[in-house]
Amino acid sequence: MALKRKLDLDSEDVPHSNAKQLKLIPFPNSDSDPDVLMCDAYPEPHHARLPSNPAPLDPTAKERCGAFANNAALFPWLKANDQPLERVPLLNIVHRQLLAMLTYILADFVILINYMQGQSTILQYEAPWPVHCLDWSKSAAAGQRPRSAFRLGIASLVEGYNNRIAVIGLQDDRVLVEDDYTEYSDFVALCETSHGYPVTNLQWQPAASSHGWSSSTELLAATGDALRVFEYHGDAGTPGSAYVGRQSASSGHTLTTKTALSGQSKVQTQSLGAPLTNFSWNEKAPNLIVTSSIDTTCTVWNIETSTAITQLIAHDREVYDVAWLPGSTDIFVSVGADGSLRAFDLRSLEHSTILYETPTPKHVPPPSTSPSASARPPTSPLLRIGFNPSDSNYMSTFHMDGNDIQILDMRSPGQPVMELRAHHAPINAFAWGPSEQPLLATAGDDCQVLLWDLSSFNTPAPQGASPRSASSRLNSPRPDTKKRVVTEPLMAYTAPSQVTNVAWSPQIQGLPMHTGHSTVSGEWLAIVSGKAVKALKL
Repeated sequence: MALKRKLDLDSEDVPHSNAKQLKLIPFPNSDSDPDVLMCDAYPEPHHARLPSNPAPLDPTAKERCGAFANNAALFPWLKANDQPLERVPLLNIVHRQLLAMLTYILADFVILINYMQGQSTILQYEAPWPVHCLDWSKSAAAGQRPRSAFRLGIASLVEGYNNRIAVIGLQDDRVLVEDDYTEYSDFVALCETSHGYPVTNLQWQPAASSHGWSSSTELLAATGDALRVFEYHGDAGTPGSAYVGRQSASSGHTLTTKTALSGQSKVQTQSLGAPLTNFSWNEKAPNLIVTSSIDTTCTVWNIETSTAITQLIAHDREVYDVAWLPGSTDIFVSVGADGSLRAFDLRSLEHSTILYETPTPKHVPPPSTSPSASARPPTSPLLRIGFNPSDSNYMSTFHMDGNDIQILDMRSPGQPVMELRAHHAPINAFAWGPSEQPLLATAGDDCQVLLWDLSSFNTPAPQGASPRSASSRLNSPRPDTKKRVVTEPLMAYTAPSQVTNVAWSPQIQGLPMHTGHSTVSGEWLAIVSGKAVKALKL
């Protein structure tokens, strides 16, 4: 699909059209001359010339094509190995030009191979409202068609009490291998429901959970003013069915509320609990969900009995995110507005362990007359926390308005062991890949989605050790060793506007089609940019 769009429109003499226009270039670019990036920015598709290296953007180019970052889009076949070009003799420049041409030819050749094999590389959906949260279904429902693996939950972000949650899926299996549907969205809404206030997080049930319900039923949870659990019922479909996304009474896709949990807050007097900022679903015990709240508390829920197991005051200020330690039903971590990362053990709630605190600013303003303000010096809040699935010793986090990702080791608390620096604007979200290889996707206001491969920083685990995955174990430095700073991502994708969220798919097996085509196994990365949801093949 991407190939046809490129071949049809890969010329500056082509008249404007409504088709999507894409162009592959290396990251970072080894050529000192500007490259042509074909973009579909408002108001109409056009060509824009962007600088190859991290120099400031030409204001006119930025005005014409939107907030593009300094490096143009990279698709999964090119690695970031080249260095920015310096002034060199003419012969070397010619060599560099030939190398750049060879890179383009190789990229086009790879696209051609994927196209000949029937591989689509980008799937997209345009929602009727701005999208804030999304999550990829962890597994295909039993008995359903191959496209059931391509289901996402999305949630809106609009003012007032008019927000929606929807489940989207492929319009047709053939969009994965054919290019006959370019005038339509690859995804369509299967079903949706009202949520009222904006959703702060949305997650499908863990892959291993069954809850004793029907195999055609999946659970989808969301937080906002309360923790709500929805039941999604899919339609197995008939072999002759061509589409699954038509919303009708007979479509067979439903999303209904199973339970809504909003308990009494320990620190507030109103009858209902305070708004929830985030939650984490326990993979080992899927009946357990832990939520974080603006009232400084974390609450552990049993969704089968619809009861709160425990509620604890976790931070001095608002709690922004929470995550279970992989493989544990007792330990979870949280981050909040007080700038701290803390670990809790349900077996011993008398105290918590502070794993990391943001440094206090060097020039702290004089304390105000308020006792509460003077007791709490200003720090940079931590917004998100997530564990590396291939080695649960490692976590990633980032600061509010921060451009860097901090990688932390639970065994060496106090300071990051690694920082990832390549974004040029505040980071909004990240997602760890599900495979054994430690891959991390980050997204920010610079319109960039960066993919980091941390396997090059691995060292073999000591003999006799029992890590979750010895082959992908990161190397934890000694306490007196300075943290590593990584500035070169493996891949990058530039969106036409700010990227607010990302979601990684599970490993999707090859899908045989009734047309005789088939796809190869792999993973997809879904991103949110305004009303647009795009799935990128990795």
